[in-house]
Amino acid sequence: MRVEPHDVGSFLHITKRGARGAEIVRDESDRIGFTRSLFYLNDTYSDENWRKSLSGLGMFERPADWPEREPLVRIHAWTLMPNHFHILAEQIRDGGVAKFMQRL
Repeated sequence: MRVEPHDVGSFLHITKRGARGAEIVRDESDRIGFTRSLFYLNDTYSDENWRKSLSGLGMFERPADWPEREPLVRIHAWTLMPNHFHILAEQIRDGGVAKFMQRL
């Protein structure tokens, strides 16, 4: 595990799998939820009930009362498998990757 901090401009290959190889997505609804999570949780603004706030909105629509989006990381590529995911991210704010992964 890397010990030194990541600087702004660092590229990271992030991977996470389900406990003991368990599935992390089971159906199309889970896949859509993951995709939305990549977008909505990658923001300096945080709403604890973001799923509820987004009900009835399109895939990447933001509620009008939310501030303008300010991403924590730049996601260059990602893939979602049944039991794990990979993300290629670039840190664009200090501590952005850590904050994004805590939320995800």
